[in-house]
Amino acid sequence: MAQLPLRICIFICVLSIGLFAGFVLYFATFASQVLARMPLEQYLEFYRVAEPLFEPKVRLIYLTMIGSAICWLILRSRKWRSFEFICVVSALFCVLDEIILSYQGHYKINVILREAGRTGTIPSQWLSLREEWTQFMFIHLLIVTAGFILILMALYFYLEGERKTSVETKNPGGHPGLNSLFHRH
Repeated sequence: MAQLPLRICIFICVLSIGLFAGFVLYFATFASQVLARMPLEQYLEFYRVAEPLFEPKVRLIYLTMIGSAICWLILRSRKWRSFEFICVVSALFCVLDEIILSYQGHYKINVILREAGRTGTIPSQWLSLREEWTQFMFIHLLIVTAGFILILMALYFYLEGERKTSVETKNPGGHPGLNSLFHRH
């Protein structure tokens, strides 16, 4: 029963980072191509409508990714030297890097574009802003994909450790199948 909170935490962590990686993949590969072809008025209208819808959900996913990764680390703190632990720490680093990049990078661009859409004033550098936003999306994609791969590796190492533990528990002598060979069931 003690494993249930850990398994729930792992499930939430893998799911939230995977969900966010898919979200960023969509924006980097599909939405950025559509946005690059939009005229300025439609581009600004997209920001006016989309940002209030996305922003609270993205913050919730950020908190979920951070919280579940930290819980995983706390619940597995005895295994701090394991590959699993190192992969979770590295994935958490990728998530934090993604958040810092967002707030220091493309969120500033979003503010400029949102303000332009609200006031109707056209920023003189709007084409370069759009290009910079697209570049940020590809950087996000690299970072989040690395984090997702790391969290999948952590999951693999966790499952391998559980498998080894269950084999050792069933067969403490370390000789696979020896107990079942000499004992009738």
